[in-house]
Amino acid sequence: MKAGALALLLLCLAAPTGGAQQLSGRVEKAGRGVAEVPVTLHRVTRDSSGVVAQSRSGAGGQFQFNPPPPAADGFTVYFATAEWQGVRYFGPPLHPTDGRGDYRVAVFDTIAANAEGPSLRVVRRDLILLPEADGGWEINEVLRVENTGQRTLVSVGGMPTWEFRLPAGASAFEVGDGGIPADRIQRMGARVLINAPLPPGSHDAVVRYRLPGTRSALTLDIKQATGELGLLVREPSPRLRVVGLTRVADEQLAGERFTRYTASELRPGARVRIEWEGSAAPLPPVAAAIVVAGLVLLGGAGWAVRSNRSR
Repeated sequence: MKAGALALLLLCLAAPTGGAQQLSGRVEKAGRGVAEVPVTLHRVTRDSSGVVAQSRSGAGGQFQFNPPPPAADGFTVYFATAEWQGVRYFGPPLHPTDGRGDYRVAVFDTIAANAEGPSLRVVRRDLILLPEADGGWEINEVLRVENTGQRTLVSVGGMPTWEFRLPAGASAFEVGDGGIPADRIQRMGARVLINAPLPPGSHDAVVRYRLPGTRSALTLDIKQATGELGLLVREPSPRLRVVGLTRVADEQLAGERFTRYTASELRPGARVRIEWEGSAAPLPPVAAAIVVAGLVLLGGAGWAVRSNRSR
């Protein structure tokens, strides 16, 4: 399973300088070492990223690497990956001066998944609504799903590992920067299909789309239990009527005002409906990018998104 360099850079914005030490680690499954697993060492600098060494784990799961020197400008991050049962697993990022004697890469057995897999839980779903001049909306959705089981869910026979639905009328669909690789997320009509392996733990995805000014309502039909559903609306906005969510606060971000609505512990079959009248002035593209990135971080996801839609 791939992950973008962006996620690593966000985790390591302040990498210290220093010489690289030998990296000694272990591939583990359920706390026990796994032998003969391909292990790859990667390096990320300000100017490049890529593979710098490859090996296989030994009898007890151990592996060792001698990382190349850090970049001259001081920003260097190393991380190791392990390939097990067709899934790539990531170890934590390391700075050149971090200790190297207890590095672990956890791997898991796999199990075929379906879109309604019982071990998947929607932790939170956030919608960020940015009004457009024609009465339409740019909508950014931030989703976090958790695999609560002990095995990695994989796509078999064309079935997605997970899916969710877009509201009727959604157009100009894009995939943003998140933990789930963009090339493993695709739209099929109203369905958004996730085809990436999902190891135990939390996984984040972000998508954006547009609702045209010819529409006057948005309906979300909740198919899976959802821990928290949030709505953030940039003000001034068209006059809204929100059903199924509670207005909780107004918030300031990047000099813009937003109204927040939330609901918790939604059951399958719940419905959220947003109705509006009129239009509002849109955000400039640069301001929109800053606001969306800030709101994603505010919502608790550990990554940022970029708004690359031209207005």
